[in-house]
Amino acid sequence: MGRMLVQSIHTAAAVRTARTNNTLPVVCLGTCSGSLGVIGGLNAKENQFGVIWFDAHGDADTPETSRTGFIEGMVTSTIVGRCWSQYTAQTPGFAPIPEEHFISVSLHEFYSNPGPGDNLSVGTAVSKPVIDKLGFDRSMAAALDLLAPRVSSVYVHVDTDVLDPSVLKSNLHSAPGGLTVDQVNRGLQMIANQFEILAVSFSSWDPAVDPNGATIIAPMIANAAEAALGSHPRL
Repeated sequence: MGRMLVQSIHTAAAVRTARTNNTLPVVCLGTCSGSLGVIGGLNAKENQFGVIWFDAHGDADTPETSRTGFIEGMVTSTIVGRCWSQYTAQTPGFAPIPEEHFISVSLHEFYSNPGPGDNLSVGTAVSKPVIDKLGFDRSMAAALDLLAPRVSSVYVHVDTDVLDPSVLKSNLHSAPGGLTVDQVNRGLQMIANQFEILAVSFSSWDPAVDPNGATIIAPMIANAAEAALGSHPRL
């Protein structure tokens, strides 16, 4: 966690510099916890924005609910202030994001391998059962419409294990039932059509698991950057 904190502080500084220079922060992270630095760099203490989180997992455990103590399984609950508040306060600019400003997308691993007492997600869930019932586009549109009256800008994080393993087995935590590249790309464009995208990040690709992953991920990053650059704050 000490190394994570150092990473977050450096990431926050880089993101802050990019925003000051009127450029788009596109951040490639080893793990999802690096998103704490992105939020700090966007200065959540002074600016109100939402977070849209694509992931196979909810990452919504806390030290009290986790069966393993795996800190990467607590990232979204940390972002919304359920835990580790003294720890995150050490990253300049970080402040908890209100849960009503948070959307979690996919979360399909929970449904393929649920465990007793698992915390599924924070915020509004565009989860696999909802997607299976309504379709991806309708599910996303409903969640974005719910968020739109609350914030005009967002930070978008994509854990690459949100993709189904048939598309990309991004790491050892990949699970069946995930999204396609087209769904993620469409989701990003839908977000850009309604919100200003302040920053985007991609995380958790392990090249030891899928050495060819860059051929999938790099075009997705380029698409995300293009969508974000075309996004505009609502008047």
